[in-house]
Parts: sequence; C-alpha cells; structure tokens
Amino acid sequence: MVAHRGPRSPARNSENVLIGRVQAIMCAKNGLRVDTAPLAEALARTFGGAGLVFAPIREGAALYVAFPSIGFEQDLQPLPESDPRWQGMVSQLSKLDPEGLVVCCGLFAGTFAEAEGEVGPTGKPRNYRIHARHSHQLRSLAVFGKVLRHPGQAEP
Repeated sequence: MVAHRGPRSPARNSENVLIGRVQAIMCAKNGLRVDTAPLAEALARTFGGAGLVFAPIREGAALYVAFPSIGFEQDLQPLPESDPRWQGMVSQLSKLDPEGLVVCCGLFAGTFAEAEGEVGPTGKPRNYRIHARHSHQLRSLAVFGKVLRHPGQAEP
C-alpha cells in the first residue's frame, strides 16, 4: 500500500494517482463526478469571508454557508428565506453549478465551530458533523426558483 500526501502525490512508479482532493469530489444525481473545489473558490470570491461546506447527500450535495456576523461569532443562526443572500446564492449557483450538484442549502449568520480540516473524536470529517448538526435547516433550491435539471437537458 502506498501512502499519499497532498493532492498529487506520486506513487512508487512515479505515476500520479490522485487528480484532485478526494474530499472535494462528489457525485451529482445523474452520476456525474464533480470537483467542488472550483465551485467553492468562485463562491468564496463572490461571498468573501463566508465559510463554505459541501456535504454529500443521495441527490448530490448540500451546501452550508456561514456568513460572519457581529453578535453571532460563536452561534449559528439560520438566515430567513427573505434575506437577500438567499437569492444571491441561488443566482450564483445557477451560473456556477451547471451540473446541478448542489440541490439544497443552509445559510447562516455566524461561523462554523468546527475548524477547517478538523476531524472529530469519532473520526468523522468536518462536513459530516456540520451536516449532522444542521441538516434540518436545509432548504431546497427549487423553492427559490432554481431549475434543477441534468446537464444537457433543454431549458424549460
């Protein structure tokens, strides 16, 4: 067994075996494998300072976004659906996620308590623990008018 360190570690025979960070690769509902890293980078540029976490779900991915806010540093508060950041997120996902990987979101004021790259005492990764704690606050993007369709499917 070969130990790998970093996203493109060479194996003993000098063959690159990892194309990207494995944690960033998720499957859309249609089976297409999607790298979430470029999507996360684009969303981070648009919503600077926001914490972004993708969690794999059966239908694709759930996206959790924490917007740092004064007074909510240690406590996450769900944003109401009337908050304009919801429409901004849906608009950006419509442009940046043509594969339709992200099917639901949870938007919050505050910051995630779990540190980046942190694994909990049970060995569960950060996105698993955030999903376990906050999945009841997810909202389907279809509610906000995002048309959920497979790539190549015609516009309605």
